[in-house]
Amino acid sequence: MHRSNGVLSMTERNRKIKTAPERWPYYRSQSVLPAGNGNPDEQLKQQNDTEFPEFEDSLDFNIVFTCEERCFDAVVEDFISRSYFSPSELNKKVHIFNIEIRDDNESAIIGGKAILELANSLQGAYNESYSDITELNENSEPFDDKIMDIITNWQSQYSNLPLLYTVCFH
Repeated sequence: MHRSNGVLSMTERNRKIKTAPERWPYYRSQSVLPAGNGNPDEQLKQQNDTEFPEFEDSLDFNIVFTCEERCFDAVVEDFISRSYFSPSELNKKVHIFNIEIRDDNESAIIGGKAILELANSLQGAYNESYSDITELNENSEPFDDKIMDIITNWQSQYSNLPLLYTVCFH
């Protein structure tokens, strides 16, 4: 049954690209318990500490992609809760996108390619804006002003993939 509905192939694919379920955020928690306490969540935190040292005590993201609305909501809620007690320290913008992808092999392949295309479009627009700024081009359009056009173009190509977008600050 699991072979026919694609669960085994998805599990095998996931095993090759990640060592454990991924959680938001991947930064070092100061409350990690010593190894061997039997708590899988704490062991996962410890594993992520060594696996993702670049995220230590930091949320240094410009763009975040999620593939389920509940994950999108959790990420947005996390950014909001982090800034609730220190709104004067909000100086970094992060663009959060959710592309709703069904959890099956075919949808994952299509959705992955669509997300890659969106990411490449965003990167191209950012690079263009950055080079205009460094060259002091007065007619340049800021990156943030290009995002809605990029989303509109992307959505016309992938109308079957619902997209949510918001901006948070941290």
